[in-house]
Amino acid sequence: MPTWKEVPLDTKLSDIQWEKENIQPVVKKDPKIIVETFVSSSDVSILYKTKKVEREDGSFVYSCTCPGAWRAKDKRCKHIKELEKRV
Repeated sequence: MPTWKEVPLDTKLSDIQWEKENIQPVVKKDPKIIVETFVSSSDVSILYKTKKVEREDGSFVYSCTCPGAWRAKDKRCKHIKELEKRV
C-alpha cells in the first residue's frame, strides 16, 4: 500500500503522478499442511485430528484436538510426538 500524502481538496485523480518504488514482489507459497487422524485408546468411537503446518519462515506448528495437547506443559501430546517422528 502506498504511503499517505496530504493533497489540496481540489486535487483530481488525474493530477496525481504515481511513482513506482523499487519493491521486489514477494511470492507467498501455500503452507504445507499434514493432517493425521488418531483413534482414542480409551474409546474407539473418538477420533483426534493432529496437524503439522509449515510457517513462511520454515518452522512448523503442531496442533491436536485431544485433551492431552492442552494438559501437557509443553503442549505436545503423544499424537503430536508420533507425528513428529513419522514426518
